[in-house]
Amino acid sequence: MQTTGRIIRGPWPFSAREQAAPLSLQRKDGVILETFPDYETAILYRERNELGPEWVLQDARGEPTGDDRLLLLGMVVRDHLMSSWRRAQFDRLLHGDILQLPRTAWDGLQDLSASVADIALEEAGHDGWSARFGQVIRTQGAIDHAWIENEDGTLLDFMADRFHLNPITVFPADERETCGYVENRVDIDMDADGWLLDLPGKILEILPMDEPEPEFSM
Repeated sequence: MQTTGRIIRGPWPFSAREQAAPLSLQRKDGVILETFPDYETAILYRERNELGPEWVLQDARGEPTGDDRLLLLGMVVRDHLMSSWRRAQFDRLLHGDILQLPRTAWDGLQDLSASVADIALEEAGHDGWSARFGQVIRTQGAIDHAWIENEDGTLLDFMADRFHLNPITVFPADERETCGYVENRVDIDMDADGWLLDLPGKILEILPMDEPEPEFSM
């Protein structure tokens, strides 16, 4: 079976059942856990059940496109950062910076996490993305947060569960002004040593660079 990164290509043509739920979560040893109608539902199930990177998404339709690929990008970044988040929280607890482990693994680490994603995307050749620092406006008030944003206005938050949204949430450009994310803080110089590692390569598996057009000499 041919594979591309974390996405396992499915067979063609596919059955009526696969049309209704074309996505499945499959462990690397071949065990299939569940089927889903879309990437958003599948990734949400995966996050809520704390399934790690050994569980990959199989799509009977072939390669993902558009926002589905961005959801996979958020999943890959979140998977990669999880061990760094956990180590950092135990260090913060050990040094008395926090009194107890937070409910979400990334709490207090949003700025550094967005910066790491920004650096990884740039190293993977996708320099249209950048980390943004600001606040998210909700009924309980303004909450400090960080995310990544594309130059076309698309916003990707891979730490959105804090706001009772799906953990990985994409806002298209036409919703940018109404989604409640306000950039109003300045980036600070943070040490991402030990956090980046092989993340750029993982991103390239999800967002490969376009092949350049061949040049023909006359």
